[in-house]
Amino acid sequence: MAVRGRAGFSRCGSYRYWLRRRWNGDLPQCTFIGLNPSTADARTNDPTLRRCINFADQWGYGSLLLVNLFALRSTDPRALRLSADPQGPRANEWLRRASRESALVIAAWGNGGHLLDRANRALVWVENPYCLGLTASGMPKHPLYCPKTSQPRAWCEPPHWS
Repeated sequence: MAVRGRAGFSRCGSYRYWLRRRWNGDLPQCTFIGLNPSTADARTNDPTLRRCINFADQWGYGSLLLVNLFALRSTDPRALRLSADPQGPRANEWLRRASRESALVIAAWGNGGHLLDRANRALVWVENPYCLGLTASGMPKHPLYCPKTSQPRAWCEPPHWS
């Protein structure tokens, strides 16, 4: 499977707003909403992105758009708490756009979505959210912590966290 990649970064490189992978332009796109970007870029996949691509392909999609609640690039999500602006100036724009562009939107940020109330704020732009399961605290599971055979399930009434 030949996969083409693109990505959108801030000028300073500290924020990644979106990441796209396309392997079949005739099939619809799905979106995953993660917590924050790690090391993946237009050419390099990280473990989370590889898992998301496998899910999307297995479910019959031909492309994937990955956006995040927080656009700050870090391999350690704890860095979000230390940053003056972990969200980044264009994160909301891409969350809205991804939700409009995709046939399926998977909430997949794990347990960090309560930080700065980002999960509640982001969910207003997602009309019909899906997830791969829920954590013990009610957050949507991160793809790396789900079986490879997981299927998307409608997240009918996402809770509001405080």
